This record gives sequence, structure tokens and C-alpha cells, in this order.
Amino acid sequence: MEFLTLDRESFTYGVSQPVVPLVRRVIAENPSKFTYRGTGTYLVGHGDVVVVDPGPVLDSHRDALAAAIVSAGGLLKYG
Repeated sequence: MEFLTLDRESFTYGVSQPVVPLVRRVIAENPSKFTYRGTGTYLVGHGDVVVVDPGPVLDSHRDALAAAIVSAGGLLKYG
């Protein structure tokens, strides 16, 4: 597994990337002095998935997270 960095060439906004087994990362397109390249949202597990730092209220980020959760066999629950 490759070492992940936040070099702009090393990731694509809204794409789920494996970090370690059972952990994936999705970077939101909200770069700032506080988030650097963007908020890193981490998805832990397969099936039952825990979302760590869901990130900003951006439709594109929400859609990317939903797609990553479903592709990991998860069921989306809102509430």
C-alpha cells in the first residue's frame, strides 16, 4: 500500500482512497487555511461503517460519501 499524502497530485476530491485495511478517506473540496487541501473524512469498516468527521455541507461531498458507503456494503441511515 502506498503512503498517502496531501500533495495535490496524490488525490482526487470526492474519491474514496484506502488508507489501511478497513479505513478509507474522502477529501472534500473545501480548501482553506483551516482544512489545508480540504476536510479529510474517514470511513471505518465494511457493512456497518463509521464516518469520522463528515465534513462540510457540500452536495458533492455528501454524494461521494454515500457512494463510498454503499460500495463498502453499507446501508445509508439518516437521522
